[in-house]
Amino acid sequence: YFNDPLYLLCVVYLFAVPAFQALCNRYSLYTPYRAQWKVIISTYNFALAAYSLVSCLLMSFAIYRNGIFHMQEHADPLYVQVATVFYWSKYVEFLDTAFLILAGKPVTWLQYLHHAGAPLDMGVHVLNKVPSAWIFVCLNGFIHTIMYTYYAYTILKWKFPGKQFITSLQLIQFFSGLGMTTRYLNVPGFWDSEVCRVAWTFNVAYVGLLILLFANFYFQTYYGKKRPRKEAT
Repeated sequence: YFNDPLYLLCVVYLFAVPAFQALCNRYSLYTPYRAQWKVIISTYNFALAAYSLVSCLLMSFAIYRNGIFHMQEHADPLYVQVATVFYWSKYVEFLDTAFLILAGKPVTWLQYLHHAGAPLDMGVHVLNKVPSAWIFVCLNGFIHTIMYTYYAYTILKWKFPGKQFITSLQLIQFFSGLGMTTRYLNVPGFWDSEVCRVAWTFNVAYVGLLILLFANFYFQTYYGKKRPRKEAT
């Protein structure tokens, strides 16, 4: 079920992140070219925001004309093409972590594991024609449209309201995705398929881990204890 050679890139990613951190700690690769990097990184984020929106809309159209919660979603060529390219894009998103390291920003466990697991989760659904793959594309595409726009605005020092709301939407995405995925347990033939059982179980475990990590990030960021202000002397 996890036999795509591209999955090896996930292993490379796990080892490349600490190696690249060590390289950037030793050599200044960002500061001397800050202006150029800002253009590159903001363009990258705007491009992924546009791609995410197009993917979400195309997949929404595909499931609108074919219906959902059945075993035949992958019969639509548009569905297959959008899902496949979206799977490939999860490897492109490894650059998110690379750009953080380059700019001297910390890489959290949330960032690290989120990007390592996304290609595996998407791949096991797409490559094995598990019918619930559209859920990942639609929800993730919608959230990433907003998220990558926010990142682009941030790197350009433009104001983008609602950072806390974006984090809330990410958590809503995970819970609603689990709810929709669970509906497939009632679809005739879904649980009888071994590959569907494997994909469903992996997805629940992966998303469950992300919920814990995102919830921790949410409370630490927005409700964590603030340091007391120093008394004026």
